[in-house]
Amino acid sequence: IAPHVCDGDGSCLLTLPLASVAGGEYVLTSYSYGGDARMEAARFLEQATFGANLDDIDALASTATPSPNFTTWIKTQMSPALTTR
Repeated sequence: IAPHVCDGDGSCLLTLPLASVAGGEYVLTSYSYGGDARMEAARFLEQATFGANLDDIDALASTATPSPNFTTWIKTQMSPALTTR
């Protein structure tokens, strides 16, 4: 399988081999979760952290347009500010 390419809005492009060559078929399934931006943020942070607090949830939920901006949150986590002791 070729590498995937994702853009800033969470959309990704993935090139798969022909199903006949791969020996099977592909099934695309999508899910829609009900709830507001705060619930989405809480669900994401529950899976992505060792424990989020209400301030973390509110901060991520405040980036909603209409869903929280998970891409920016991940980029921020991957490049934290340097601190000295």
